[in-house]
Amino acid sequence: MDNLKTMEAAGWVCILRNVEVPLYEFKIPRTRRGGVVRIYFAYSKNEENAIVLFTAELKKKEQIKSQTN
Repeated sequence: MDNLKTMEAAGWVCILRNVEVPLYEFKIPRTRRGGVVRIYFAYSKNEENAIVLFTAELKKKEQIKSQTN
């Protein structure tokens, strides 16, 4: 968890607050003109130091612009 806190402080990982279980978003890279890869995950309740991957997406700048228009 210490490594996760370090990554959260650096802006690589953020916790999504409006859900029932702690869900995290990992951005690669944190910011970029062309887009970012977002990976959504949570820690496993059954196995220590294991994560559960939910989904991943590639967000491109063009997609973000079209969603706000």
